[in-house]
Amino acid sequence: MLERVLIVVLFCGLCFTNRVRADEPSEEAPSPFLDGLDWQVMASGFYLFNTHLVAGHYNELDYPYTGYMGFGVNFVGGDVSYSREKFAVTIGFRWGTAASQLSALAPLKQGFVRWIPIPKLALDFGWFDTIYGAEFHDEWQNPTFTHGALYYLRQPFNHMGLRITATLSERVALKFLVVNESVSVAKIGGTPVDFDTTPALGTQLDISLADVLNLQIGYLSGASGSNGNRAWGQFFDLILSAELERFTLTFNGNATIDPPVNHGQYALGAAVSGDVRVHDHWRVGARVEYIGGTVGLPEGKDPDLLTITATLRYMPVQYLVISLEPRFERSQQALYFTRSSSTDPSTGDPIADSRTYFGLVLGVSAHLGNR
Repeated sequence: MLERVLIVVLFCGLCFTNRVRADEPSEEAPSPFLDGLDWQVMASGFYLFNTHLVAGHYNELDYPYTGYMGFGVNFVGGDVSYSREKFAVTIGFRWGTAASQLSALAPLKQGFVRWIPIPKLALDFGWFDTIYGAEFHDEWQNPTFTHGALYYLRQPFNHMGLRITATLSERVALKFLVVNESVSVAKIGGTPVDFDTTPALGTQLDISLADVLNLQIGYLSGASGSNGNRAWGQFFDLILSAELERFTLTFNGNATIDPPVNHGQYALGAAVSGDVRVHDHWRVGARVEYIGGTVGLPEGKDPDLLTITATLRYMPVQYLVISLEPRFERSQQALYFTRSSSTDPSTGDPIADSRTYFGLVLGVSAHLGNR
C-alpha cells in the first residue's frame, strides 16, 4: 500500500515539475516584442573628381547628389519597422546632401502605418517609397554607387496617400495607389496642381516568371493641371530583372505622356544595369541609359541624353561597401559646365558650354542592422 502511495506522489510531482518548466520562459527563446522589430542604421559618403570643374555643380540637370567636386556625405540615417499579425509601423530618416533631392519631406524618408486585415492583403497609409523604377534610395542595393538619370529625371521618389498590396499567389502580387500626385509628375514640365483635390491613381502587377526572372508592369495617372484638372497625364513603367547566384541583370523602361491639351508632350527613357560577383568580396557593376522625348532637360534643351557608368566594389566585411566609379555622359546640347564657362551677367550663374562630362567617384557606404 505504501509503495502505491509513493508511486502516485512521485508521478504527481513529476507532472507538476514538467508543467512548471513548460510555463517558465526559456532563456534561449527570443522576446515576443523583439520578434517584430527590424532596424537599420547607415552612412554613405564620397569623393568626386570632376574633370571639368575644380568646384561647383557640373550640369544643368540638378543630379546626382555627387554633382560637385570634393568630399560629401550623401546620406546618414536609419530605418525602424515593427510588425505584428495585423499591423505594422515603418519610420525612416535620411540627412545629408541628397536627402532633400530624394524626399520632399526630408529628413523623413518614410513614415507609414500598415493594416493587415487578412494574411494576403496589406494597406499602407502615409508617406512611402515609390513602387516604380528599378533603383533604390540606398546605393548598396543598386549595381552602381550613383543613381541614374532615369531615376532622377523620369520617376517619382515617394508618395503620400494609400497603398494596397494584394498577394494573389506565390508568384503574383498586385498593388494599387491613391496618392497626392500629379502625373505629369512635374518631371516633364506639367503645371503644378492642387494635390488635395486631384489624387493620382496607380497600379503595378508583379509576376515571378521563374525562380530567377521577375516582371513588373506599372501605371500611374493623375491631373496635369490643365483644363480644370480634367486632363490627366499617363506614366508607364516596365521592369524585367534576372537574378542568379553571382549575376544580376535589369531592364527598366519609362514613358510619360501629357494629355493633348498640353500639346501631347512625352518623355521616354530606358536603362540596362547589372552586376557580377567575381569574388566573395568583389563585385563589378554597370549601367547604360538613354533619355529622350519632346520635353527638354531643362526647359528649352534637347532631352536626348546618354549615360554610361561602371562600378568596382570591394566589401571587406559584410556591412561595408567601397566603390570606385567612373561616369560618362553625353547630351545633344550643352548641359555641362567647364573651367572656361562664361557667366550670365544678369544672374552671375555659369553658362553650360559642353555636351560631355566625365567624373570619377570614390564612395563608401556602411549599414548595420537586421533588415
